[in-house]
Amino acid sequence: MPDAQITKLITRGTGNRLLDAFVRENPAMQAGMQPVTYPAGHVVYRQDRPISHAYFPIAGALALTISMRDGSGCEATAVGNEGLIGLPLYFGVTFSPYTVLQQTEGRSFRVAAPLFLETIRRSAGLQKLMQRYSEYTMRFAHQTAACNTLHTIKQRSCRWLLLVHDRAGKEQFTLPQAI
Repeated sequence: MPDAQITKLITRGTGNRLLDAFVRENPAMQAGMQPVTYPAGHVVYRQDRPISHAYFPIAGALALTISMRDGSGCEATAVGNEGLIGLPLYFGVTFSPYTVLQQTEGRSFRVAAPLFLETIRRSAGLQKLMQRYSEYTMRFAHQTAACNTLHTIKQRSCRWLLLVHDRAGKEQFTLPQAI
């Protein structure tokens, strides 16, 4: 996407509220933003590998999956335009504790890890925002654990489909068969 198109998009808002706050705090950050589009099933991060970028989804859902030593695994959560992929960077972790897959076709802006961290370091407002977002993700994880323990398979499936639907940003979407 040419720089003029990125600037026009950012002026209107990117479609990701966290990213909009980052750009407001540090307008120079937009020079380091790269738009990416991935098909469903694309691997964004691999578990236990370095994290090179933070991703701010604009459209589509990204799934965070946990792999076990025996090769089994499961999806832990999905992230869409309400959040970001790369939260471990904020806590000083440079490798991914999970695999991240593009769950539904989608678009994101990615920002190199050093720029992402430097932007946060320079802004007390962004530090507070990241603290709140971190608390949100922990609360959401706790809610998911409770729902997975207390609800029927039908209820859990409905919750998961609604979660993906909200993040996909469109009425119809394709999901890869195996995640």
